[in-house]
Amino acid sequence: MTDDRRDGNYGRRITDEINTKLDAHIERFTEFEGMVVAQWSDLLEILEGPESRRLDGSTERSGGVLDDLGDIKHQLSNGGVRIKLPVGVWAAIGVAIVSGMFTVVAAVIG
Repeated sequence: MTDDRRDGNYGRRITDEINTKLDAHIERFTEFEGMVVAQWSDLLEILEGPESRRLDGSTERSGGVLDDLGDIKHQLSNGGVRIKLPVGVWAAIGVAIVSGMFTVVAAVIG
């Protein structure tokens, strides 16, 4: 037996070493947790938009990517995305449809 075991310090020294290692792990985890929380809040702001406080004290997030996707989904389910074309293009489309109808009618009659 060593002197430490005879004096009863052996167990105390092992406990101190374990506590030191545990404290180091806890400190590293706390740093990691702080980093993850910061990245999580950045991601949340991108997805849901910046946070704004109301007069009643509640908070609301709007203007993020999820709102944009919701707007696109609403437009697609409500008849599609509106496309603004110049008047000349609409006239060309109308002429093409009318001439196509005349061609079909001429083919049926002839």
